[in-house]
Amino acid sequence: MFRDVQPPDHGKEYDEYNKSILEKTKEAIDSIETLMKDYHGSANGRISVWPAPATPYTATLEGLEGVKELMERHRVMATLHFAEPKLPVTWMGRSTESLVKNEFLGPDILLAHAVWVDDKDLRVLKEHDIKVAHQPSSNMYLGCGIAPISQMLARGITVGLGTDDANCNENANIISEMKMAALLQKVSNLDSGAITAEKILEMATIDGARAIGLEKEIGSLEVGKKADLAVFKLRTPWFTPCHSIPATLVYQGGGAASEYTIVDGQVLVREGKPAFLRDQDLQEFLAEAQARSEAIIARAGQKDFAKRPWRT
Repeated sequence: MFRDVQPPDHGKEYDEYNKSILEKTKEAIDSIETLMKDYHGSANGRISVWPAPATPYTATLEGLEGVKELMERHRVMATLHFAEPKLPVTWMGRSTESLVKNEFLGPDILLAHAVWVDDKDLRVLKEHDIKVAHQPSSNMYLGCGIAPISQMLARGITVGLGTDDANCNENANIISEMKMAALLQKVSNLDSGAITAEKILEMATIDGARAIGLEKEIGSLEVGKKADLAVFKLRTPWFTPCHSIPATLVYQGGGAASEYTIVDGQVLVREGKPAFLRDQDLQEFLAEAQARSEAIIARAGQKDFAKRPWRT
């Protein structure tokens, strides 16, 4: 479904190629739908399962059509990695305009990254209310570039803040991500006022909720919404002095952990520790996580690389 293969020009060979691609597409769509039926809306609605057809240049049109049908049938959104690395036009494949023409891009699509977009792309994103997920640390880690977030915000495009996966970030801390997002916009625009701490905080909360279509349920403390809350102890060295709460959280928080984290009314972190694990269980949990990671590295044949000598 998502393999970028150059098809034969015509004839029997083309028909066989087209048939094989369509069969793989159906298998992938069926697999995704099974996952959605089993897990979407589980954990009292905290788990959502969407289609995520990789990138526009590795997805077949049949695959995108199948994803759109899934979205409509199950009333969910979809995520598409878009313009993350800087690639030649022949690699980029389908543009925002062509994806809109094929009726794939719309308000129920979340574009991850959107680093290498131009003014024409931004007009399309705004016109069709397409959402963007910004992962600054991942973009830096992989050497992809800097997304024009301040330009998106100036046009009124919804941008939520994320961390991307740990394998292309080495972290999943939204607090440290906020500072990276703020500083990147300042340096890329050569303007220290390119974005405010308040807007960054909104991107990590209510705008993030808007980006995934859940602003009526989460993202802010309001009557009728789920009880999601993170509590930070401000009387600490890294939060002192504190003059503005948004600026303090964004620029001084770093990797600070919350004292309490409550999700849908359930306490997950208490006094800085996982509330669902005792101290002994936590150590066993971390040891198991380390062991599983090492097992994955071993299966991938990367043990020597993981234990590589010091490099300068």
